[in-house]
Amino acid sequence: IKGAELHERLARKFVDELLTCEPGQILMLHDAYSAFCSLLKQRELEPLKRADFKAIVVPMIRDEFNVALRNDLIVDGKAGVRGWKNVRLNQTVPD
Repeated sequence: IKGAELHERLARKFVDELLTCEPGQILMLHDAYSAFCSLLKQRELEPLKRADFKAIVVPMIRDEFNVALRNDLIVDGKAGVRGWKNVRLNQTVPD
């Protein structure tokens, strides 16, 4: 299996198993990317550029949770945060 395919499979697992729909929650792009990079590291896989992560994961999240990546979220008083509304990252790691 090539690297790109592995990344895509892991991204699918990431979205299916680590993300949940939860009203009122905000998943920041930074947190999602960091969590995904940790998964890659655990599996001793090549790191993924942030742009590539966005290309793979953003459409998956949109399809799964029907939410778009936003640039106007407010988190801890900070405006203009990129992320998704009503999506939460679970702290557990998929097998």
